[in-house]
Amino acid sequence: MVAPFLQKVLHIYRTFFRLFTSKTGIFTSELCKSAQLFLLMELTHDKLVDIAYRWVLANGSCGVAFKELVSSGTREIPDVIGFGAWEHSVLVEVKVSRSDFLSDKGKSFRKNPEQGMGRQRFYCCPSGIIKVEDLPAGWGLLWVNEKGKCRTIHCPYKGNIELRHKGHVNNLQAERGLMYSALRRLHLRGRIEEIYAPFDVRENNLKI
Repeated sequence: MVAPFLQKVLHIYRTFFRLFTSKTGIFTSELCKSAQLFLLMELTHDKLVDIAYRWVLANGSCGVAFKELVSSGTREIPDVIGFGAWEHSVLVEVKVSRSDFLSDKGKSFRKNPEQGMGRQRFYCCPSGIIKVEDLPAGWGLLWVNEKGKCRTIHCPYKGNIELRHKGHVNNLQAERGLMYSALRRLHLRGRIEEIYAPFDVRENNLKI
């Protein structure tokens, strides 16, 4: 998380940059690049995870999603994974730097994609960190700008039905283990009975 002092510094820097450029009309490439890199410091891993979580629920055809949930039986800890009907699942891996992205390739469930979770898979990063040409086969890409706006840069799962990616062979055992872990925690905390309580779909704005 960004410390309060750093947040104040970022606010002052942003204000100065905007005032300076609007008054002087000076937009040198180096100044813009420096400002952009500085502003992107606000996009921490935790913030990007929250943004990706909201994206999955809003755009991934998922009715439920989890953030960095640890479960036994698998070494993979998805930054965000959402689940929908008919064994649909969407994985989003958050990367705050290029080195972070490159190191991800060394993980066993990346070298052997069928061991990983997510029928659909995306990387999420600050704008420009990862390019479309950097992506492994069948992965999508989400960019988040300095204002926290998430944009789909590449989605291989849409378009021509014969050309689009059909989805990865996902590790159903690991996914079910993760969902079991989530339900088990509710049970141990005495909350599992809540799933039987009646609810109004329209009133709660739920999609089933």
